[in-house]
Amino acid sequence: MSTPLRVLMVEASPDDVLLLVRELRRGGFEPVYERVETAEDLRRALKSGTWDLVISDYNMPHFQAMEALRLLREQGLDAPFVVVSGSVGEEIAVETMKAGANDYVMKDKLTRLSSTVNRELREAEARRRYREAEETLRRSERRFRNLVEQAADAIFVMDPEGRIVDANRHACESLGYVREELLAMSARDIETGEPAGRLEWDEVRSGAPLTRDAVYRRKDGTAFQVEVRLGVFEEEGRLVIAVARDLTERKEAERRLGEAETRYRSLVEQIPAITYIQEPIESDNPKVVTYMSPQYETMLGYPPEKEILDEEHWLRTLHPEDRDRVLAEEARTDGRHRRAFRDRVPRRRRRRPGGVGAGSGRAGA
Repeated sequence: MSTPLRVLMVEASPDDVLLLVRELRRGGFEPVYERVETAEDLRRALKSGTWDLVISDYNMPHFQAMEALRLLREQGLDAPFVVVSGSVGEEIAVETMKAGANDYVMKDKLTRLSSTVNRELREAEARRRYREAEETLRRSERRFRNLVEQAADAIFVMDPEGRIVDANRHACESLGYVREELLAMSARDIETGEPAGRLEWDEVRSGAPLTRDAVYRRKDGTAFQVEVRLGVFEEEGRLVIAVARDLTERKEAERRLGEAETRYRSLVEQIPAITYIQEPIESDNPKVVTYMSPQYETMLGYPPEKEILDEEHWLRTLHPEDRDRVLAEEARTDGRHRRAFRDRVPRRRRRRPGGVGAGSGRAGA
């Protein structure tokens, strides 16, 4: 089956064009061609169609192969350009090749034409694929750079010695440096405390990313806590990527939560009642008690953990005279409203040695 081939013939002689077409057909091609012999015709043809191949005579009355080659390359086209001439000598042929022609064929040796065209088409296809791969790589690099630049964490690329070889915008903004300044620095320059020293490259490379805490120092001298995650960025190039997350807000939230918990415990432990926290009614197990105040032990003699670990402990400590009534009410409500039931039903509890305590339930949350 013949291979379709769109050929632009830069040739003054229509008879020579027919010879070229016949030779291409012998070589297994089915050429669709157009003949031009002036610069204007060539420009028009290049703009009006897509060409797989350009074949040009070297010397024509109004045109030359070198000018045709220049016009082709000015258009940014990479179609193979083959000079076919009966008058060109070896020296001129070499000069034409140096100027960018892909090959030349003498008109008295046209049997070389098909093999030359086959080779040049393969090489043109290889160049096209290479350009596409390069463009794909550039797009990938642009996407990666955009992703890194939009990240809310500081991102550094470092060598195993800790020298910074790249950094994103957030890294610059969080530390107060311009990018060029950071690229002249190392991890030692931005970390306080123990010097970062040589990164444990073997440990990073051997498995999952490592996470550690650190304190970074800004350009103005102020410091802030970060969580740094280290991983392999480019194994062959021995590069490490470090993603640093500012912990300032998290640490402040933890501090406030700790203060709130302290105030809560102080309040709970001062009131003259047992306070507990129980799972919500709508949870999988609403019987579970997750906190019991110290007054539980003061009033009943049992450690608070007793009822936390044993959800049926409260039933076993009911006074015998109240047990049947309480269990009947428990069965009537099917346990689904146990918390409300336990808080409203009066009952007596036995202290640990056997003493009796009465109450209407326990204060709960």
